[in-house]
Amino acid sequence: MTVLTAEPIAEATPPDRQRDFRLLWSGSATSQLGTMSAATASPLLALSLTGSPVFAGWVAAASTVPSLLLHLPAGLFVDRLNRRQIMLVSQFARFIVGALLVGGLFLVENHATLLAALLIVAAITDGTFAVFYNIAEITAVRRIAPSKKLSGAMAKNEARNHIALLVGRPLGGVLYGVSRALPYAVDALTCLLSIFALVSMETKDFQPAPESATRQATAPSGGIKSGLHLLLRDSFLRTVLVVCTITNFFFQTVVLLLVVLAEQEGLSSSLIGLLLAASGLGGLLGAIAAPRVLHKLRPKAIVIGCVWGWLPLAIVVAVSHQPIIGLMAWGCFSFMGAHMNVALAIYQAGVPEELLGRVASINSFLTSGAVPLGALSAGYIISELGTRAAAGLVAATVAVLAVVVPLSLLISSARAPAAPTPVRSQLAESARAAQTVLIFVMVMGAPAAKFVISLLIKTILELHLGPIGAVSAAASPAPMRQRSPQLDES
Repeated sequence: MTVLTAEPIAEATPPDRQRDFRLLWSGSATSQLGTMSAATASPLLALSLTGSPVFAGWVAAASTVPSLLLHLPAGLFVDRLNRRQIMLVSQFARFIVGALLVGGLFLVENHATLLAALLIVAAITDGTFAVFYNIAEITAVRRIAPSKKLSGAMAKNEARNHIALLVGRPLGGVLYGVSRALPYAVDALTCLLSIFALVSMETKDFQPAPESATRQATAPSGGIKSGLHLLLRDSFLRTVLVVCTITNFFFQTVVLLLVVLAEQEGLSSSLIGLLLAASGLGGLLGAIAAPRVLHKLRPKAIVIGCVWGWLPLAIVVAVSHQPIIGLMAWGCFSFMGAHMNVALAIYQAGVPEELLGRVASINSFLTSGAVPLGALSAGYIISELGTRAAAGLVAATVAVLAVVVPLSLLISSARAPAAPTPVRSQLAESARAAQTVLIFVMVMGAPAAKFVISLLIKTILELHLGPIGAVSAAASPAPMRQRSPQLDES
């Protein structure tokens, strides 16, 4: 295992850095709240414009397309340009998008087709700049967060995500009920507040450090390959990336089958929504508890503990016929996942600064991309296997991880003897080779899989429902099913 050490960075006095972190955190939290509110309102607006639930689904998906395609190039930009300038440009562009959408809703409110096209373009553009902002922010936190308080800083960032999930979605619904332009006006305003926070920071230099001569000599050929090469050489990052990608994929099956069981039991949609919110609450509580746990345990122990803790929870979901019990277990999944997220973020902060953007982008590309693919596959898995067998498949997958992950981390430990035994060396090489092949397949095959699946969905929808958006705007909107929150354990 390669031991990562953060290279020395010129630091401001601790009070200045703490103030800068508070500004960055509050600006990002405010902007994230506005973004979540607008994301909740967009499918509702799409329905009111076209009356087509299919078009509403495409609007909801449009904002996720950039995150699936642009994480890797965003990492390259972040590692070569001033991170603060990237964040400023991104938030200003998102403000412009929000302002144009608000203006369009007032100026061309009677032209449903034009507004529908504007909504799609706005969703894609906003999602594009959000990717660049998020990757740049990950690298900026390391520059301003005092090293002694890094665990607390990462935990606050994790808690921020769950707060936005808990508050932003209902807020978006309330704002849309007042005026359909209000969620987008609030989103634009929160982008301005984030810009003000960035400008007010005393730390101005966020230019990446130049790549060392030693690393240039050992890196494959620069670009994304350099980040992938570092990630594959580090057993902890390599193992956690595989774990998070696999669990993010299969945990979407857990969400869907619990919703199916709840509907079969006759639970109301409001109660199902409330129970699904247990994921956000569990993640928030986990982020609050994570710093104390990390003071006592190393990141490796946290990861092993999370995987072992997930196993009994997965078994509970598989054997229990009570959806309420399953949904409570789902909240515990998120509680433990928050610990893994914080542990990974702290360890990842030790990546050489000039490669941090690329490593973070590869991580986000795989782990975040697994969520929509898992959500799409969940319906097919449950349809083919049934709820019981699908839950058993998830439990079996977690059981395999509970065995493989500790072996992988312990065999590849940096504290291994200088002269390991032949059997130990062979096991270490086999584990590393298997993980390397798996990550390579995920990186190279994910874009093709996403394209093929999206094309297949579009073809099926058009065969059964006609061309997207063909439903007249005068048609009454079909009721939307409650969209379950998606767990992202990366």
